[in-house]
Amino acid sequence: MKNTQKSLRVLSVLTCLALAALGTAAPSAMADNPAATEHQSWDGWNTHKFCVTPYAFGSYGQYGAWGYYTDGCTTRVWCPNSARACAVSSQSYINLERAGSGTPVTLNSRIRAFSRSGILYWYRDVSCSGASICVARDSVYIRGGESASVQCNGVHGSYNLRGRVVCALDLRSEF
Repeated sequence: MKNTQKSLRVLSVLTCLALAALGTAAPSAMADNPAATEHQSWDGWNTHKFCVTPYAFGSYGQYGAWGYYTDGCTTRVWCPNSARACAVSSQSYINLERAGSGTPVTLNSRIRAFSRSGILYWYRDVSCSGASICVARDSVYIRGGESASVQCNGVHGSYNLRGRVVCALDLRSEF
């Protein structure tokens, strides 16, 4: 009987520790606002593609954010098979509805490169900070048939302002 009670106490303690650990673990960020819209233009050689989220108040402290976390979006472009290479430039930004408010904002942007078979082989993060708006820029070269994406999200510092995130890619084909 004593061994059974001791085993139950140990199991109970381990269960409580596991539940406590789960309760304190931060969930992974959604990173993509389901209400984001995507837009694209193409002139036969160059592609401009971007996604934009609607203005939102954000969630204070979500995922460890210093202020009001604003989910962003992801957009992707493909280098034509016939191209030798493509230069891909990203330009991502967060801005507030009232641009002159001087409220601090930050943004993280990740550009990624994928092989022809869709396997991620390279990525880099860049960030920015500013007052009411900030812009993060980066670039990568990819080969014909490969693709690149940019994903971004932001944080702003005011409970009564709404912010939005725009993630954009420009692809220039080199034949």
